[in-house]
Amino acid sequence: MKIRDDQQVIKETDVHQKGFCVVIGGANIDIAGVSHADIRMKDSNPGKITFSSGGVARNIAENLARLGVETIFLSCVGNDEFGDRILEECRSSGVDISHVKVSRDYPTSIYLSLHDKNGEMKLAVNDMEGVSDINRDYLDAHTEILQRASVIVADTNLEENVIEYLLTRYDRIPFFFDAVSAAKVIKLSRFLGRIHTLKPNRLEAEILTGIKLENDRDQDKAMDFLLEKGVKQVFISLGEEGIYYGNSEKRTFLKSFPVEVVSSTGSGDAFMGGLVHSYLTEGTIDHAAQSASCAAHLALQCPGAVYKEISAAMLEHMIKKGVN
Repeated sequence: MKIRDDQQVIKETDVHQKGFCVVIGGANIDIAGVSHADIRMKDSNPGKITFSSGGVARNIAENLARLGVETIFLSCVGNDEFGDRILEECRSSGVDISHVKVSRDYPTSIYLSLHDKNGEMKLAVNDMEGVSDINRDYLDAHTEILQRASVIVADTNLEENVIEYLLTRYDRIPFFFDAVSAAKVIKLSRFLGRIHTLKPNRLEAEILTGIKLENDRDQDKAMDFLLEKGVKQVFISLGEEGIYYGNSEKRTFLKSFPVEVVSSTGSGDAFMGGLVHSYLTEGTIDHAAQSASCAAHLALQCPGAVYKEISAAMLEHMIKKGVN
């Protein structure tokens, strides 16, 4: 694992190399509108509109690269200005984008979101037809890379048959899956036993388990369901309440620290980046939860999808200070 110069607070001898990570999934341009006041539906809301590179998998890849993890990104962008922007920003952050496909058939995907004055996303529309170019033929062309990966991270923007193909062909590689949304997480329901780490939010966990999470007992039942299905470790985001996480040996709750939210876009992707980084440095599940929560804490405080100054040293410092 490569450690950047600005991360030397953590000695290189303290980091145990476990190879590289492959991230597979969506890359798009985020168009975010943040209202200055309470949102009024069916009306024009004064606010601020920003453009930035996004996509769940792309955001995770950038977070990992900035944390010092050697990261190869497998995705697709259009042959257009937005695609060029995404590739350049990924390249400048340290992500290996040499295998990203530039499509002749689809434009770069776009994610349009509307946020309230507190930064909470209220509505979004995604136009991601281009993800269909991340198919078996494309993945077969990168078999050697996938077989040598220490961990594969994927999002549910991938088509269900592609998810099944990946989990079947590369079943010896630990898979970390980001649920993405309640509408897309259902794609994982048949394959839970092949997933190493799953990160759903409350609603996504309810969709997967059929259990309404209204209290601690419900959370335990949902955790039982997912672990009994074969998932090795589960991190359920409960929003402002914190994270409920567990594996076959333990389960517990990690409370979130108060934070002034600028934008919630990208916080879950930063969380996944923290999980994977901890796994690759042989951290415990507790360290993974702390590291991931700190990464999400930083992302919530920035207007874009990724906190550009994030580093492994920063996360370790925050953990020691008790800030997550």
